[in-house]
Amino acid sequence: MKNDTILPPAKPIEQSVRQQHIVDWWIALQMSGDAGPTTWEVLDPLAAEVTACLILSIPNLDEAERLTAQALLLMQGGEF
Repeated sequence: MKNDTILPPAKPIEQSVRQQHIVDWWIALQMSGDAGPTTWEVLDPLAAEVTACLILSIPNLDEAERLTAQALLLMQGGEF
């Protein structure tokens, strides 16, 4: 029997919450000191790019999230 129940769309996360999640992730990374299989020489430029995205008068959260995802991928030994 097919279930045709349709869930309502989730509420979009507020911009400030998205920004705070990004900031909190980078702070936790810096506090842990664990770059995984990558190096800080690779992660630091990504962190600087994320900061540049977040300090714009209208923060570029999509790009900041993309760069943060790249950092996480590198920390897990992946490549992009």
